Formats: sequence, structure tokens, C-alpha cells
Amino acid sequence: MRESEINGAFVIHLDGRFDAVSSYLVEKRLNEVIKSGTRRMVVDLGGVDYISSGGLRVLLSAAKKLDRLNGGIRLACVTGPVREVMEVTGFCQIFQMYDTPESAASDFAV
Repeated sequence: MRESEINGAFVIHLDGRFDAVSSYLVEKRLNEVIKSGTRRMVVDLGGVDYISSGGLRVLLSAAKKLDRLNGGIRLACVTGPVREVMEVTGFCQIFQMYDTPESAASDFAV
């Protein structure tokens, strides 16, 4: 898990498995960032090769919190098996997805 800022948006770059073990750590960090006042968030899933229901729950929870605060979350680099899970679960209709973290962050300015 790495973090950066692009165009004023908080970006979290994830690698490996986004499962029950890692989802706890990611959720904890996202909650801290939201609590600190961040309202624009990008989750870069380019390095993720597996996502479980726990990972999906973390994304949905963060989206709901940010929505209540008039913020938003964008997903970037969703490919392969992770993309398949997003399509099967209907998350492609819930989240806006972009090819790069930069394009996701730029969307907030529009």
C-alpha cells in the first residue's frame, strides 16, 4: 500500500491481494484519511490480482461515507480478475472506473 496525491485527490495504490487480511488495514487507513477531511479519493487497483468480498465491502463503505460528505471515490486500473469480479457483482455500475490514477483524479475537477 502506497499513497500519493494527484490534482488534490488522495490516491492509495494497492498491490497483491485485497482480501480479509489486507482489507482491514486498507479500511483503517481510508477511514483515517476521510476523518482528516479528505473528500476526493482514488483507489489504484492496478497491482491487485485478487479482491474478496471484504475488499469490495471496504470500497463500498468508503464510497458511502464520502457520498454523505459530498465527496467521491474513483477506481483506477481495474483489470483482469479484479475487473471480472467488479462486473459480476455489479460494482461497475456503482463506481466510476478509469485507466489511470491521473485520469481518475482529473475527473474531480470537472
